[in-house]
Amino acid sequence: MIDVIVSDHDPQDVETKRLPFAEAAPGAIGLETMLTAGLRLVGAQPSVRGPEVECAIPPGTAARLELFDLLGRRVWSRDLGALGAGTHRVRAGEGLALAPGMYAVRFVRGEQSSTVRAIVVR
Repeated sequence: MIDVIVSDHDPQDVETKRLPFAEAAPGAIGLETMLTAGLRLVGAQPSVRGPEVECAIPPGTAARLELFDLLGRRVWSRDLGALGAGTHRVRAGEGLALAPGMYAVRFVRGEQSSTVRAIVVR
């Protein structure tokens, strides 16, 4: 959740606001770019079928979703490039019979990543 956004307003053109965070000038990163870098759980929590997440993929960006157990082992990974740009819902661990427990779901987009925790129950 975002509590406060502070800005020392310095208008920039649209293309400048779309630069990756590491390349953007201070104050030039667009709010839209910051907010879509995230990942969020959707659906029932805890989950029986595996965590369902919503993630945003910008045009021309490689993306992947990964699922880790509590020991840090990657138990599932999916390349999301075929989904194309936009916001997508994906079930992490799809095709696996996940053991009950807590998992970390990591969304990797270019050089950025977001992680959420999810619980699987039986």
